[in-house]
Order: sequence, then structure tokens, then C-alpha cells
Amino acid sequence: MRSTSQMRQRWIGTVLALGVAGLACDGGTSAVAPTPIATDAKTAESVGPDGKADLGPAIDGTLQPDPGPPKSDVGGTDASEEGGFLWPCTFNKDCQSNFCVPKDLAKGLYVCTKLCIDDCPEGFGCRPYQSGSDLVNVCVAETDALCLPCKTNNDCGLGGDLCLAIEGGRCGQDCSSTKPCPAGFACTDIKGEDQTLLGRQCVPLNGSCECGAEVDFENDPLHCGKCNAPCTYAHGVGDCKSSKCRLGACVGGFVNLDEKDDNGCEYECTFETSDDTPDVEGKDANCDGVDGMLERAVFVAPDGTDENNPAGSRELPFKTIHAAIAFAEAHVGRDQLMVSKGTYSEQLVVVQGVNVYGGYDRSAGWARNVAQNETRVRWEGVEKGVIRALVATAIGDVTVIDGLVLEAVSNPAAGGTSIAAHVTKGSSGLTLSHCKLIAGNGGKGEDGAPGAAGQQGKDGASGVSGVKAGCHPDKSYLIIGGEGGKNTCATGDARGGKGGNPGWGSGSCNWAAEAACAFSGGCDDKVLAQSGETPPNGGKGGSGGQPEQGGGNADPGGPGKDGDDGKAASADGDVGNDELWRPVSGKDGQPGVHGGGGGGGGG
Repeated sequence: MRSTSQMRQRWIGTVLALGVAGLACDGGTSAVAPTPIATDAKTAESVGPDGKADLGPAIDGTLQPDPGPPKSDVGGTDASEEGGFLWPCTFNKDCQSNFCVPKDLAKGLYVCTKLCIDDCPEGFGCRPYQSGSDLVNVCVAETDALCLPCKTNNDCGLGGDLCLAIEGGRCGQDCSSTKPCPAGFACTDIKGEDQTLLGRQCVPLNGSCECGAEVDFENDPLHCGKCNAPCTYAHGVGDCKSSKCRLGACVGGFVNLDEKDDNGCEYECTFETSDDTPDVEGKDANCDGVDGMLERAVFVAPDGTDENNPAGSRELPFKTIHAAIAFAEAHVGRDQLMVSKGTYSEQLVVVQGVNVYGGYDRSAGWARNVAQNETRVRWEGVEKGVIRALVATAIGDVTVIDGLVLEAVSNPAAGGTSIAAHVTKGSSGLTLSHCKLIAGNGGKGEDGAPGAAGQQGKDGASGVSGVKAGCHPDKSYLIIGGEGGKNTCATGDARGGKGGNPGWGSGSCNWAAEAACAFSGGCDDKVLAQSGETPPNGGKGGSGGQPEQGGGNADPGGPGKDGDDGKAASADGDVGNDELWRPVSGKDGQPGVHGGGGGGGGG
């Protein structure tokens, strides 16, 4: 935009300023509908903020006040006097002709011009210019505005160059005469929205002024499809093919794990080896996104599914280990079972060549950490009296069970066994590593049968009756209590207690009795009946009788003491033909002590 006085000098051929959305460079025709950029069909006097009417050239499309005296450095003009032809100017009033025109748009230089018919010096052309209601001819510099930024046609000079809709507004170059376009440009018809021909302009063949003709928009990753459209990816090198960006190589220890270009190389990993065996550190050595080899993996998780599962993939894992093992047996090369943390209520029956690794975490992208991600196989099924969490039979080829907790619960069966891992002979290829083995308690042994009751002791003998009158010393040896029953066994004292002796004497004696009584203290003395004896185990003897009464009955013999318990079995046990360990029986209990004999009757 220029000052109002300068706007009067507008070339009539550029009254309409239009742009183009896209151009077809076919040597003279355009199939692209132009888009209007601006219009300068009217001229008017404008008054600046300082009240002056003659404003200077437009800067960024805004009328500016007079900045002061004109600049004198225009790069070597031939101006002969102030305000004359080629005198540097800023405003129309600076010139004797009252016309200030652009000389070098790239440098922003303006000079005074003059009226003409056809006698302009070299580098200038005599052009018609509308001055108010009059049409005058002035000498206009043939400026090179091609591809300069612009907002209106005025920004491209007065030589017929149009402001085109290229990269926000770029100047074309009038090629309606015989003047050829420079290399990399084609003379193209520019049409308005109504398909009216507005002129012929030099337009860049590649549609860009910022990028030269040497730029290959089809293959240049810095200008893919258009100028200054670089192919950039996070942690990756951009590539361009057929004007489309794509991800090239990854850099800086990153990998394009999901094989999608839009998020670049999103997985941080340093490749070490293609043969990645799962390790306790959880390192992804081959950068396939999992500790192990993805193409050999079968995944298991508590929230997986066994039904209609054709993949066993990270996205669709199996629910049980035994289903995953069956899948691995049927698919050659899928021999690494990767089991997510959790508890699996099943028995792990090892299959030769199928490796099982615990410690993974599905919720964390199948990262492996054996210490944190406990993977427990817990089994409680009783089989032949035995509970076994892991069973391995004849595993001759290399087979690894790693990072699992193997738990056999306590066995409720009498004499039953609990075994965490049952590995039979011929399994030299099996490796158990970083596993915890937990065996429950064995079943309690059954009580032994009680021993038979011992035989009863014999009854004791009855005591002898006491003497009713007199001493009868000649029969005193008979005046005793009955003897207790005798122990008929070889061991222990089980006799019955002796019965109490009877009493004797209570009246007068004849002379013979007197003589006998002298030995015992006299006829008037008497002996009271006695109680029966109480032995350690036999029955108590009967008491002596009251005067002229029989002696008391004796007690029966007591029961014998229980025998000692049998001894517990040793921990060694035995392995049977089925290669299952079973405990040995305990020792029999000892016989009890015999019962005691009955006591003797009282005299």
C-alpha cells in the first residue's frame, strides 16, 4: 500500500490484484482458479495522525506519517538535481514530477520519475498511470520483484507484476511480452474467479518461491511434498518417498516397536543379541518388546481365556498354564511360556522342551521382575494319596522352569504326602531355577488298635473263723485271715491283700486253759479282729469279723496299667514301583501291666 498521492500513479493494468491457490505450469495455460488477494480500484486522499495529507509508502499495509527528509543512498543514481529524475525519494512531494516510484523493491528503494511518451532510459519503461481522473505516462523502473513477499499488487511494483497466492503472497513477473521467464519458472495464464484472464505471470515450476527449482519435493525429507515441510520423528530419522513422509532408521537406543510411523521410535532399548533367553533381570536383549523371544512366546495371564484362543498372544493370552502347554505342543517353535503374576490353581505337568517362565506383568506391558511379580502354581488335588504341585517324568531334553512358586497344600488324607516338585529319574534335562518350593504337612497317621485285656487275678482265700471261747492255744496257728489271690504272670507284683486275722478270748478258762493262757497274758485277755492288708495293685483283704461274726469280704484286684505307646515312624519312607514316596508305619505299642489278684477274706 502506498500514500494516496502515490496511489494515483497506479498502473491501470493492475487495478485488480488477484492470487492463485495453485498453478499448472504447462507452457501457457492455467487450470487453477485464482483467488483475489487485494484490490486498489479506488484512490483517495488520506490524512495521517499528524494531520498531513501526503502520506508516505505503506509499511506492512499501514499508512505511515512522513518520516522526514528523503534518503540519499540509492545505490548510485544519475540524479542531476534535487527532486529530479532518479532522485531518491520517500514521498511524491519529494519529486519535481510529483511521482515517487520503486526502483529496487528488494532493498525498498524509491526514486523520482518523470513523464514520458516512449523515451525512458534503459531499465525503465513508459507506463500508463492513473493520476486522479487523468491517465498519464511515467517512466517506471523494470524492477525484479519475482518471488518477493507481498500483500497487494502494489508491493510488486508498477510493471505489471501481480501478487500471487503462493506461500502467503509472492510476487509473480509479467511475461505478457517477449521477455522470457528465468530458469525454474513458467509463463502461466492467471485467471480470476470468473475465469477472466488477468495476465501472464512467471510462476515457479515447483509452486514455491522459498525453495529453489533444485529442491525435490518428492524425495527431500526437509521439503516433503512442499517447501519447508520436514519429515521429523521422535528418536528417528525422517525419509520422504513420493512426497510422503515415512520413518527411517531409529537413533539413540530407541526402537519402533509398534511399527507405526506417527509416534516415531517410541521404545527405548539397546540391541544386544537376537537369541534372547528370559533372564531374572528381565532384560529385553533383542528389543522385541519382551524379555525373551516374541516369535517363540506363548502368553498366560489370570484374566486370559482358554476357549477359542488361536494365538496365545500378548493381547489374547491363555488363562491356564496347561492350556498354554497344549498349545505349545501343537505349534512348533512356540516353546517359551511367559506367565503373568497371580495364582494358578492347577498342577504343572512338565512337557519336554516346553519352557515355563514366571514373573511377568501383563498390566505393565509384560515386563518381567521375578522378585516383584509372584507367579504361584498352587495344587490341592490328592492323587494316589499324594499331592504334587509339579510333576516331571523322563525329561531328557533341555526344559526350563523358572521364576515360579510351586506350592502343594497340606494333605488331609491319613498318612498322605505333600510334594512341591516330583521329578522322576531320567529327567536330567530339567532345570528348576529361581523357584520357591512349598510343601504342606503330610496326613496324620492312624491310631494303632488297642491291646487285648489282661486275664483276671484269682480270688483270695477265705479267712479262718475266730475262737468262740477259751484260748485253744493248740489251734492258734489256724486263727488267721485268708491269703490274697496269687499273681499267675511272670512279671509284676499283682498279689491280693491278706485277709484280717480274727480276734479271740473273752471269758474264764479251766485249769488247762489257765496254763495255756499264761503264755498269752491270762484268760481274761483278748485280741481284737484285724483289717485286711492293702497291696500295691491287688485287692484289699477283708477285715476281721466282729465278735462271733464272720470276717469281711475282700476287694477285687485292680486293673493293669496301659502299655507304652508305639514309636513314630522314621522320616525316610519308601519309594514304590510307581515312583511315589510313601511313609513307613510306626512301631506297635507295649503290653499293659497285668491286673491284680483279689484280696483274702477276713478271719
